[in-house]
Amino acid sequence: MPTYEYHCKACGEKFETMISSAEKNKVRCPACQSRNLQEVYGFNVIKGSSQAEVCQSCPAAEKGCRLAN
Repeated sequence: MPTYEYHCKACGEKFETMISSAEKNKVRCPACQSRNLQEVYGFNVIKGSSQAEVCQSCPAAEKGCRLAN
């Protein structure tokens, strides 16, 4: 099961949870129980890959990510 990271827009709590992708819309903040959440997308680094290879596949590279430059 994948791990997802969230930031609660209501109280500012940051947390991770292991859930199926089908259950993502049922996640609540553990601190305040709000569903007003923003998913935080991580930066996966593949062992043995260069910075340029990783950044080319990163969605932030198209938006001028400083690591992609």
